[in-house]
Order: sequence, then C-alpha cells, then structure tokens
Amino acid sequence: MAQIYIITGNPFVDAGIYVISELARKEIEDVDVDDLRNLSGKIIDVYSNDKWGRMLDLIFTKNHPMRHPSVGGREYYEKFLLGLLSDLSPLSDSGACVSCGKRNKSRVERKFGIGKELVPLTGSGDFVNFFPMASLGLEMCSACLLAIQFMPIFLHYCAGKLLLLHSNSGKVMRYWAKIGVSNFDAQIVFGNFTGCYSNNINDPVSSFFKSIEDVVMKYEENWIEEDAFIRFYYFVNPGQSPYVEIFDVPSPVFRFIAYVKQADAYAEWKEMVGRAYDGRKNKVYLRLLSGESIVRYFFRNKGERRVFGNWNLLKFYLKEVKGMNEERINAIREFSDRIATVIKSLGSIKRLNQLETAENYAQFRNVLRFLIKDSLRAKFEKPILEFDEYVKLILPEGATGWNEVRDLILFRIYEVLHSWLIEIEGEKEASEQI
Repeated sequence: MAQIYIITGNPFVDAGIYVISELARKEIEDVDVDDLRNLSGKIIDVYSNDKWGRMLDLIFTKNHPMRHPSVGGREYYEKFLLGLLSDLSPLSDSGACVSCGKRNKSRVERKFGIGKELVPLTGSGDFVNFFPMASLGLEMCSACLLAIQFMPIFLHYCAGKLLLLHSNSGKVMRYWAKIGVSNFDAQIVFGNFTGCYSNNINDPVSSFFKSIEDVVMKYEENWIEEDAFIRFYYFVNPGQSPYVEIFDVPSPVFRFIAYVKQADAYAEWKEMVGRAYDGRKNKVYLRLLSGESIVRYFFRNKGERRVFGNWNLLKFYLKEVKGMNEERINAIREFSDRIATVIKSLGSIKRLNQLETAENYAQFRNVLRFLIKDSLRAKFEKPILEFDEYVKLILPEGATGWNEVRDLILFRIYEVLHSWLIEIEGEKEASEQI
C-alpha cells in the first residue's frame, strides 16, 4: 500500500501519527499496514491495564471501545481496531475526512456514528445538531481514527486532566512523542503500568514549560532558528462536563528558552523560575504567556544587588520577547555603564540607593539630574546623558515604563560593579563589627 499518513493539522490525529512513527522507528511517510497491525496489538495489551483504562475514561469517556460498560473490553476493542486496519486506504487527492481530507469516512460500523468516545471533545455521535448538516457523527477516515487510538501515549497527565501539545515544528512534535513513547516502553519492560506520562507538576502552565525546557536541554538542535509556535490543550473529556483550556507559547518565548541553553544559563534560569511560584502558579511562566515583563524577576533577593544571568541574556529577552529595538537596548546599556563609572569614581553608593528607592517618575528623573551633576564633579569630558538620547532612546514614552528602564539600569550596574559592590559591602560589615 502507498503512503498512509501525512501531518493533518488536527492536534489529536497528529499526536497519534508522531507516536506511531516513534514506536515503529520509521519516518511518518514510511509507516505501513504491518507496522500498524503490530503496534495495535501493543496498545491493546497496555490499555487493558486498569490505570491506562482510567486514563481512557478521561480522554474518550467510558463509552470508548475498551471501556464501554456493557459491550467494551479487550476483545471488543481488538475487533474495532482490526476493523479500522482492514478499512485502511492510501492517501488520495481528496476526501471527506475532516482531518486529513484525503480519504472518505470510515466504513467501520458505529451505531451512533463517530463521536467523543473516539475523537475527544467532538460531541455525542447521536446528537445530530452538533455536526454539519445534521449528520450522525464526524466524517473521519479509518487511518485518522486509528492514529487517535495512539494519541494517549503522547499526552501528559496533570492534576486530573491531560496536556496535549501541538506545534508547527516537526522536531518539537517528534521529541515530545519520544517522551511518551519512552514512558510507554518502560512500563512494558518493567510491567508497571501507570498511565500517561507525568512530570508530577500539578499546574498545567508550569508542567508544559518544564517539559519544553527538558526537550530543549536534552536534544541538540538549532532551536533558536526553529521558530516553533506551540499550542497546549489542557482538557478532560468525560461523558458530562468536558473541559478544555488553550495556552499558546509564541515563537519568541520558545526562542528565549532556547537561548537560555545557548547562553549556558539554565541553572540560573531554573533558580530564577523556582523563586517565582505563588502557590501552584508560576508568575514568570504566566507573564511570558501574557506578554507581561519579567525583568523584575532577573534580580535575586531584595537588597542583595545580584542578578540572574548576564546582560546578553537579558538583551535577548528584551529584543526577542519584548520587541525592544537593539539601538535602544544598547543606549540603555551604555548609559548604565556611565552611571556605574560615576558611582565608582566618587566611591559612594548614595546615588545607587536613591535609584533603588525611587517610587515614581519624578524621583527617578531627579536622581538622574543628580548623577549628571556628579559626573561634572568627577570631571567627565562629556555629559553622561544627552537630551536626544534621553527622549528618543532611554525614555521615548516619557513616564510610561520608567520603572522597567530603572530596573534595566540597575541590572547593568549590578553586573558591572559586582566585585566593587562586594568589596564595599565587606568594608561596611567590617566597620560595623568594630
């Protein structure tokens, strides 16, 4: 038989296709009927275990062929899968399947059509008002229905619901499938069947960010150039009250996580993120999803004058995620360097204290005015801040965002004066002891 599978854009079907490819140790286009027949026997054995069965209840309802209270079970499910296998056909130029569009509806007989017990979150097959033209269930081919039966291996279990990843990046999808397949194979080897993979994090946002980081850190790819957009579906599909929540991880956020690895800053990133939990929720992850700034989280404990990472890491975040242009970033860095030089030249951290404690734009601007006077006392040949630089680059929007600009200045000062500030603090402690 000619090629059976292509990527469809349907998150449930694509997840199953990547699992099949990974289990078969073949490229997607090379998967054949014999592979599907052999692998179907594998999932029958595993899904018949109780914990996997309970996962199927959450994913497909209790009317799934393996779990149906009156007719379901191993034999019934095996018959259903054999029916799909016997109805497989190669890809064609067109078809009515709502997923691949390359084949017509499955001919495997279903009393109430194809509904949520086979395709999650689609509605009951006998509730005709849910489907186009009052049809009995979905129009989906046997190949796509079969792929969905492998989809549970791709899922991550999290706090009673499931996380499903979908991405435009084949690499992200393939490596995500590896996580599930490795978990699946290990359960078979050790005879310990625990259901879908879980990283034991009970907040969905924290869970999928941790798994994204694991993929980026483990596999050597040029992730920054991958331009991966990722969508997560956090769902459960019982007979009553199904639930789905959708989270989008934009490409710039993915690239930033990839840069954390390239900059060899993952240990500091983990510590930074670890300090951002508010109960179960992680404020850094939530801000990355919502487009809010995370600059404040680059600072360590209040009063320490220490930061996570370095200016290059922060610059990548500002440029890629925040969309700040490089000319402005460089202007803020150079201005901060000049302030650091002034502070060190005068041997006093008075102005640094004032910068740290400024509570509004007027106070911040006043500190800058004092610093300009300080630069004159220190006999600087040029002004540390020029008018055009201030209004066009440092604070082009006036008072708006002054506090974030202040934080960027402080970050750079702490980085540049790190050793000197430690020395000053040591001298202060010594004098207090005397």
